[in-house]
Amino acid sequence: WRTAEAAQAHQLYVDGEFDELLKAVPAALESNLVQWQQRLLIAELVQAVEGQGKTRAAGAYFLTLAASNPPPMLFASMPLCWTTREPDPVLRDAALRWLEKKDDDAARLLGASWLLFTDEQAAAQQALAQLQSSPHATISQLAVAQGWRRVPPPQTMADLHRWFEFRDKLLPPLQLGPTEFMADRLQRIGQVELAIGEWSRIGSQYADQPLRCQQALGDAAAQLKRLGRDEEAQRFETWKKELRKPSQ
Repeated sequence: WRTAEAAQAHQLYVDGEFDELLKAVPAALESNLVQWQQRLLIAELVQAVEGQGKTRAAGAYFLTLAASNPPPMLFASMPLCWTTREPDPVLRDAALRWLEKKDDDAARLLGASWLLFTDEQAAAQQALAQLQSSPHATISQLAVAQGWRRVPPPQTMADLHRWFEFRDKLLPPLQLGPTEFMADRLQRIGQVELAIGEWSRIGSQYADQPLRCQQALGDAAAQLKRLGRDEEAQRFETWKKELRKPSQ
């Protein structure tokens, strides 16, 4: 990192000290950082704020990042919804505003993602269909994967191979969200072994996104416990704890 302030902020992110990170970022961003390091720090800020459950704020931070035309890999931190989680009223209102930004494809994608299973789902689906033709290749790809969420669960196994093929052609950082979707969907249709495989993939490949790694490993452990496979569940719990250890 070019400045001590930025190095300190990054270390707070690595160590999971997110409250302290929020305090440290403003000074770091004002510390004569080169643009690519500013973008990286904002991406880490987005992940930390999202990890605290503040998705609306994370979305707002991400959209400031997206406005700077960052490299595609940083779209991995975009706080999209990849599961069946429903937005709270505050997030829903923000998502509606994002969806209405006709000249901002990143905002529209973010809004559509959070409104896809609300009473605004028709508008969200229409936006996703349009965004699949976005001139911004990364947004187009993410819009395609977001559209999978509307596929009825009984159709999952018929589409799974196609989803895997599409996912595996994405830049590795961008594969995280679609992998979270597939793990969640496979678990919900009773394909627990396949789901555990996808959660394991997240744990082994995305240590730079510690919160999402921990969520995946925790989900795998919970499913194994439910099946009475306590020894395997414990291995995932241990793996999760290793991720939480602050770096020396």
